[in-house]
Amino acid sequence: MTDATAQSSDVIVRGARRSDVPALLSIMAQPGVIRGTTVMPGAGELAVEAALAAPDRHWLIAAAAADDRALGYVYLDWGHGRWRRIASLVMAVHDAAVGRGIGRQLLDAAIGVGFQYLDLQRIELEVYVDNAAAIRLYERAGFVREGTKRRNAIRDGVHVDGHVMALLKPLAAAATAAAPAPPAAAYTDQAHLLSHSYGATDDYQIRSAGWDRYRVGPVSLVPWVLDKLPLGEPLALLDAGCGLGRFALAAAERAPRGSAITAIDLSRAMIDAVSAEARRRGLAIDATVGSLEELPYTAGTFDAVLCNYVLYHVESIPRAIDELARVLRPGGLLVAMVPAFRWLHELIDWQDRALLRLGHDPGSPLLGPTGTDRCCEENAPRHLARRFRVIARDRHDGTMRFPSVDELVHHYRHTMRFRNAVAAGVDGDRLADSVRELMAETLARGEELRVTSLGTCFVCRKEA
Repeated sequence: MTDATAQSSDVIVRGARRSDVPALLSIMAQPGVIRGTTVMPGAGELAVEAALAAPDRHWLIAAAAADDRALGYVYLDWGHGRWRRIASLVMAVHDAAVGRGIGRQLLDAAIGVGFQYLDLQRIELEVYVDNAAAIRLYERAGFVREGTKRRNAIRDGVHVDGHVMALLKPLAAAATAAAPAPPAAAYTDQAHLLSHSYGATDDYQIRSAGWDRYRVGPVSLVPWVLDKLPLGEPLALLDAGCGLGRFALAAAERAPRGSAITAIDLSRAMIDAVSAEARRRGLAIDATVGSLEELPYTAGTFDAVLCNYVLYHVESIPRAIDELARVLRPGGLLVAMVPAFRWLHELIDWQDRALLRLGHDPGSPLLGPTGTDRCCEENAPRHLARRFRVIARDRHDGTMRFPSVDELVHHYRHTMRFRNAVAAGVDGDRLADSVRELMAETLARGEELRVTSLGTCFVCRKEA
């Protein structure tokens, strides 16, 4: 199997049907499938029908949402007796659908069914040693290489080695799922981010609306950033870590005919929202779920890349910088917005003081540094210099002033700092009430309810 790890919002995963047989035969006949898997060339209709009907095999199909046509498949084949809790996994994606994240969708679905409904303890697979894309996909899903089978299968007349890989069901899955990520790691752990911050759009929507509604200065961030792009001529633009697509949507409205606007984000909810809003506005945006650390685009695809308030979220900043450079053409532009050190420090201070009032130890990780400082205006130049030359930098003041404690508390309850504290076991209502008291005390001293939001925009050029 060969596929990228981005996910597609126009594909559904469902059970197999007898009517899928012709599409499955087409998938099995693809040159890439024959080369990348152990499927036998010339599989017949009767053989596929028998495989679908096998009692100890569970099939899942990735189908196009538009016409329900099968684009890929995965099945789990489990054993008997002492091997009843062990299953082999086999997967393939149609050559024309590779690169859309279908492999990851199928893999995640099969793992979920296997561990949660079939009570499997082990899922294993075999993969050719030269199938680097598939190995990377499996490793990202947690599979571990356990060994190499020499001359594992014959392909094009040559015996090829294959790795044995396996994923074990966690022995304490519930405890593992409940364990909170450390505060700094909470900004980079993908599972935590999707569970507590970006798996749905509500929190981000409320925060981003507040940036404009309560902004003190006259300059809105989105047009200010887009002014740094050469939008007077057609270009291929990527909004990397697009969130709700504020920049991508605005760029699609401003860019001239012939431009290609692409957006990518880790969260399917965000990508679905971007796609829906683009359709509503009649804009053409290619929106895909995926990671900045493994972008599903060929080298030199884009003339410019936007990467705003996102680099502190990636696990490996150097790897993300390398990927952003890889997909840019020589001489292309990276426009990256990063926060100031200790960004939104008033919110941080109110929460930290509230935690102390609630009895938390000053040395608690809850009061540790914010994860946004991993890539802020102080250290971003060092990160960017890895692959880019900074040709301009400009500071934006998005400081907010709130008219009431109620509105500020509402905004605060949707911040990552608050969500991370709750995920770590803090009582959210008690914490919010304590923060409310501190905000009220600020007003009583005659001070305004301000939240400082400073950031720097780095315009960088990829050297030829």
